[in-house]
Amino acid sequence: MLALGSYALYLSPLAANPDLLLDIFRGDPGADYVSMEMKEHVRIPGVTSLTQLGIVYVVLFLVRRLYLPKVTIPAIERLAFAALIGLAVIRSVVYSERLAAIELLLPAVVLLCRRPKLSGATLAVMPIIGVLLLFSYFATLEFLRSWQDHYKYIEADFIQFASTRLFGYYINALDTGAGFLDHMGGGIGPVVTLQWLWAFPINFGQSTLLATIGFDVFSYNDFLYYYANGEFNNGSGLFAPFLDFGIAGGAICWLGLGVISGALFRSYLDGGLMGLLLYPSWYTSVVEIPRIFNFSNTRYFPALVVSIIIILWLSLSRRPAASPSVRRSLGA
Repeated sequence: MLALGSYALYLSPLAANPDLLLDIFRGDPGADYVSMEMKEHVRIPGVTSLTQLGIVYVVLFLVRRLYLPKVTIPAIERLAFAALIGLAVIRSVVYSERLAAIELLLPAVVLLCRRPKLSGATLAVMPIIGVLLLFSYFATLEFLRSWQDHYKYIEADFIQFASTRLFGYYINALDTGAGFLDHMGGGIGPVVTLQWLWAFPINFGQSTLLATIGFDVFSYNDFLYYYANGEFNNGSGLFAPFLDFGIAGGAICWLGLGVISGALFRSYLDGGLMGLLLYPSWYTSVVEIPRIFNFSNTRYFPALVVSIIIILWLSLSRRPAASPSVRRSLGA
């Protein structure tokens, strides 16, 4: 309900201006600018961020649906599941947040792939199918977002344009991240790896602490302006720990994240509570490493915290006598 309520607030301008969605599909000049203006006016840090709890709901819903067949899921919950997926797709189109739908669909795919009912040949080509689906999704949104409104007048081929844009996001992110690390040097402090802290909606002294560390939040924007590309502004998650903690500290940080990722994956394969409830969304952060450091991103932080709370609550409240049956239900 929190996620749906937050979505109602976040997309409320669209309800007041329903023609905007049609304008975006038609490629009307200025429609994308209007949608971005609406987004900035309605966005409330800490409130609209609750839309990210939809990630947790999707995972919980599918775990019950796939691995607890004796549990009856009420119709209202199935409706809420469909509504969250639909709202995330609308958000991706209207606010150009491509990750919004991926954050829900990719964890769902991870859960579905744990016990796939597919042939070996089909599984072998699944990575290729995944890349094609990603490109199709990206190209469709890019067509609505920038091609119709601007780039069709200066580019000759849409497929080439979409391919360049998609690869450009990742290649430029790696280049920008390496350049910014070289520009700033390593060991500036936990700026990127604790991004959620500096962006926390309640100020309890973190802005002063950030200034004490000596990091100017405008340094990155200045670097983009003078040395990189402001349109491709991702700094890659690969270099974030080295930027924050230096070479040795960054290596230790990646080692720790690797251990955590491996433990979550093993728990996921074994049907463990932590693996099933946390690994599907964690996997999104893993595949996003070339582009962003999503582990501490403000988009993922609410889902991560709530997932951990639910896991702890279920672990502490679950009766020991029920554990074997639960394990049998979740196991392979």
